[in-house]
Amino acid sequence: MSAILADLTPGNLPQLKLVYKPKNEVKRCCACKRMQNVKHLNSSRRCKACAAELGRRYYLKQRDKRLKYAAARRETRRAEAREYAREYRRKNYARLVGDWKRRRDAHKEENAARARAYRKTHPDHHTQYLYAHPEKITEHNAKRAARLLANSDGTLTKQVISALYENAKHCPYCHAEFDGDATPRSPKRKSLDHILPISRGGAHSIHNVLICCRSCNTTKAAKTLEEIGIVL
Repeated sequence: MSAILADLTPGNLPQLKLVYKPKNEVKRCCACKRMQNVKHLNSSRRCKACAAELGRRYYLKQRDKRLKYAAARRETRRAEAREYAREYRRKNYARLVGDWKRRRDAHKEENAARARAYRKTHPDHHTQYLYAHPEKITEHNAKRAARLLANSDGTLTKQVISALYENAKHCPYCHAEFDGDATPRSPKRKSLDHILPISRGGAHSIHNVLICCRSCNTTKAAKTLEEIGIVL
């Protein structure tokens, strides 16, 4: 090693040739043959437009193959993905609900206007959907019956509910008189409402129900009386 270092004297050092590449140097694109600044050419000597076009053609050529691969992968990982999503929602439930409520409140008027416009142009959409998917009604009714049974204390029998319907004359929320000849979708038709909703921990009990009009029941939804500003 010392002998090699001794031979490296200023007189016999290898001559290094430095190549200066100016920033404004131009070269011809190998695809469109136009002269371009070297900073706009990639390693394959293609300009940005030609590189993007090449990528687009490659994507279109491989599109069907990639879609089939993605569909097969989704099918094999469907159960795993559902379990991951379910676990993620469970761990981040409070944050997700908070984000959803903030988005809902920020666009409340906009969403209401869009819903009104859609119902006006598609008045029979809901009915047609239910007729086309009767299994959805069955599934919904089964889930609701299970919730009511799980939160029932046994005080609400069919006879008790019938008596509540017969004795109800006015809606306790809007104080409007019930329509005796109301159709099933009439807003003044009688309906059973849970004062504290089942989804909020309420019980299916005679102490937690009343008979109100369908319009108020729909408006109240899963809210408490304090949230909608009603005092009984």
